[in-house]
Amino acid sequence: MAAKIQFSRISFKILDEDNFKKMSSFSCGNNDLDIFFQKEVFICSKCHMFSAYCVLYDNDIVAAFTLANDSLVIEYEDKTDVKDCMKENAPLGKDSLYDEYFETMNVFPAINIGHLAVKSDLQSQGIGEYILNYVIYTFLNYSIAGCLFVTVDALNNSRTNMFYCRNGFNFQTSKDIKATTRRMYFPLNIYRKIIEFSD
Repeated sequence: MAAKIQFSRISFKILDEDNFKKMSSFSCGNNDLDIFFQKEVFICSKCHMFSAYCVLYDNDIVAAFTLANDSLVIEYEDKTDVKDCMKENAPLGKDSLYDEYFETMNVFPAINIGHLAVKSDLQSQGIGEYILNYVIYTFLNYSIAGCLFVTVDALNNSRTNMFYCRNGFNFQTSKDIKATTRRMYFPLNIYRKIIEFSD
């Protein structure tokens, strides 16, 4: 495989039985994620817990991730930060009726990236960011159901936290600062505003 990734050669595919067999040698360097993708992901996806995707570079699996319906539930102590972020990116402008309606809500529709792993020897080459952009643009154009956020329960280490923060995600709460994972969110309206402005 070439040292530099050519993104035009990347494709996304629902993880089927044939590709699951290829996952037996997949390793991202995190033991829990490796076990999950090597042994558990296919049966969980067959049970409709989430949809599992493999990321192919030509015909080789270079990354994998899962998506599930989710909701962003804002607890009272986290309300200000999340709602300020949403107000700044309101699709109809700050003075719209949207703000008034938004103030009455504390649960919002979202899509969750449950697991995201890139092969160890291909990390830090932009594949993770490419996956995030794929998910974001997919749900910007998803009209079957509402979706305001992309959420993730990120492994709580400096490298993973920096990756999601660099790509526009915010921490939902400070209560999980010492937990194994941290809840993060990305407001899709940021991209909606950019698209509307460019039109």
